[in-house]
Amino acid sequence: MRAGRAGGRRERDRLLVDLVADALAFELAVATDATDLLPEQRPEPTVVAKRYRLGVRAGISALTRLGRVGAVTDPHPVTATRDPVAAATALHRLAVAGRDPARERVLRLSMLPVYVSHDEYLFIRVLQAYECVFAGVAEELRDTITALATGRPHRAAASLAYARELISDAGPLFSLLATMQPAAFRTFRDYTEGASAIQSRSYKLMESLCRPPTPDRLDSTAYRSVPEVRDLVRSGQPSIDQAYRAAVRDGLLRGPTRRWYASGWRPSPRPC
Repeated sequence: MRAGRAGGRRERDRLLVDLVADALAFELAVATDATDLLPEQRPEPTVVAKRYRLGVRAGISALTRLGRVGAVTDPHPVTATRDPVAAATALHRLAVAGRDPARERVLRLSMLPVYVSHDEYLFIRVLQAYECVFAGVAEELRDTITALATGRPHRAAASLAYARELISDAGPLFSLLATMQPAAFRTFRDYTEGASAIQSRSYKLMESLCRPPTPDRLDSTAYRSVPEVRDLVRSGQPSIDQAYRAAVRDGLLRGPTRRWYASGWRPSPRPC
């Protein structure tokens, strides 16, 4: 693997761990009265404990790829269940180890709540973590397309498998977000008029790299919210679906991959 590609993967993993660890650090600070930030609608201790467990689960795969997972799970693989506070503290300690001041400053400046509700901190960090995941998947999809176009099916399969791993590993992030109190969300949502998850540039980019959106989809509010991605599609941005068809047509693929396509398999993400 090229150094640049490996470095990009590691940087995204570090960013994901930073974001998740910071969300847990906020919960830890509130629990010990170390901060009075966002003081309204504090969650119950049982909810916070669940956040610790889910947060560690959300960061464990990235930590594994970074070669740091042992410090969180040793001596027992179920540390996150037996002592969620200790596991969350360990994850945060690993995230901040060696972090330079510039990176710390960027992390601090990326926290821009609109109200004073406690759960908005979690909401912001989880959405940022998902953006990190989607951006990483988009890079892997681009690499898959290039590999298909240049007759390197094994490279294409490896990149696509890595993209799938990133999506699968992001599952706990949704569960973590689900611990948000509905009343708290309704409260700070009143102050976010005009903002919506459908404005996710990284998600739309990921979707369009899998398969070109239909004209109706491209003309929807979802794509109109991200005009730069819409422009990429209109200018002929290649997709995996198109690259695969071309590779099959040009005889660049042989064996099982060709039969999978002939059987009707297509990349088809669910739009949001």
